Amino acid sequence: SEPTPLERAQARGVLCVRAQRRRPEAELKEHRLERLAEQRVGGGGGACEEVWLEVSAANSHALSFYSSCGFRQAGSTRGSEVQRGEGGFSMVDVERRVLCKPLARLRGGHVRAAHARAAAPAMCAPPARVHQAYTAEEDAWLWERRHEPAAEVAAALGRGEKSVVARLARLRLPSTSGHARLFHARGGQREGAGAEEEPSKGAPLRPARDCLQRIAHDPSLRSSDFSVGYRDRFRPAALEAPFDAPNEAVRGGERSLVFALPEHRIEFIKYRRRVVWHKGSRTDLVFGSTGQCRIQEVVATYAEWEEDRAAALRRARARASRALSRSLGGKPAGREALAAFGRRVGRVNAGELTAAALAEEALSPAYFGADGDGGFGEPSAGGENAPMAAVLELVSTLPDERAALREELEAELRGRIASSAARESLRAAREATVSAKQALEGRPPRPSAP
Repeated sequence: SEPTPLERAQARGVLCVRAQRRRPEAELKEHRLERLAEQRVGGGGGACEEVWLEVSAANSHALSFYSSCGFRQAGSTRGSEVQRGEGGFSMVDVERRVLCKPLARLRGGHVRAAHARAAAPAMCAPPARVHQAYTAEEDAWLWERRHEPAAEVAAALGRGEKSVVARLARLRLPSTSGHARLFHARGGQREGAGAEEEPSKGAPLRPARDCLQRIAHDPSLRSSDFSVGYRDRFRPAALEAPFDAPNEAVRGGERSLVFALPEHRIEFIKYRRRVVWHKGSRTDLVFGSTGQCRIQEVVATYAEWEEDRAAALRRARARASRALSRSLGGKPAGREALAAFGRRVGRVNAGELTAAALAEEALSPAYFGADGDGGFGEPSAGGENAPMAAVLELVSTLPDERAALREELEAELRGRIASSAARESLRAAREATVSAKQALEGRPPRPSAP
């Protein structure tokens, strides 16, 4: 009636491990993974004090491996497991060894992995702060412990071991913002920092593949909220596909389209209607690698961003409609011209029309006139305080995935509006000179040309 060692272990929480035969060179990695496993189950306020395993008695390789890790045999038990024989797979009753190992403890009785989770299902969960930015305090703490084992430092910070190693590598580079914040914000240089300073460079853009992996594996994100824009070899305009779209176009065994696409063909990634990664404009709102916000803030503030975007679009369309109505002589004509202008912009995006041709057409009497404001606005060439023309305000509302087209159209329109304003100013100056000369000669001024 006395409980067996296995039953006593189950009362505390058993970690079941599937042991496989490995090559000898893989044992170093196995030992490192075993230490991480012990740290994970050892956290959570000291709920777990020991690790208990069940290993088949016939698996001599696994028994030798766990013996080298410090496990001792605490008993034996019997049970059924699937084994492969000559006739296929079958259930076989086998003898198992019960192994036990106490977890390492630090001073004060606290388990070494203080920030890890105690429950066995949490072994597959990511660290608590895996996707959060490093603070200045964490950088200073990490630098002071840079010679300690990375696994222990990562567990204390609630981060992954690879993240800690990569962060230390960035702190050693004088060109990174983390190095500058750590070593120069307080007016000094610490031990181990680079002796020579290099000029600060722009932070590299995080690759699209990293962003796709983050979206696919971050449990706080829904992949159905994302879409990916990519270039097709036979189409000038970028195509857009849902993140979960199946692969029906790219050869290979990858079932997901976004992961089957070559990385150089990916142009942008969107969260609903907001672009969170764009190669052309170096936008990264997933990891914030270029100094912008991160995906958590994008998700939290999306409703506010969508409201501001919709309000700006309504204002731009209303002003453009008024300008076109004044230029063409009526609201129906203005609404129809606005819809036609939107279709012309779509043709530019599809490569059927050039930006220069659209700018020339937009500033013609058929649309917004030479000043871009229906002939009633002030030219926008008078400096920063001059009002923006209606056509420029409308073009500025193009979505971020069309950033290159938006910038090209704005440059064409501003250049033509500035040239038109300069010509108008020159004509007015010439007329004023002629009128003054005629007044001095006593002749009546000649009427100005329309």
